[in-house]
Amino acid sequence: MVLACDGIWDCWSNIKVAEYIHEKICMGMELVDAIEKMFHQMCPNRINQLSVGTDNMTCIIVLFKGI
Repeated sequence: MVLACDGIWDCWSNIKVAEYIHEKICMGMELVDAIEKMFHQMCPNRINQLSVGTDNMTCIIVLFKGI
C-alpha cells in the first residue's frame, strides 16, 4: 500500500508507482532504497529546470508479507 502526498501523484500514476515499487521489491531491493530511487527518477536533473517533481515528495509504503 502506497501512501503519498500529491507531489508523487503529480509525477506518476498509481499504476506506474505500484509497478515500479513491485519491480524493485522483486529484485530484492529494500523499500527505503526503492523509494529513494523512485524520487530520483521523478526529480529534474538540474536545479533550475522547471519540471514536475519539485513539489513536496513524501511517501510511505506498507508491505503486507505473506498475502
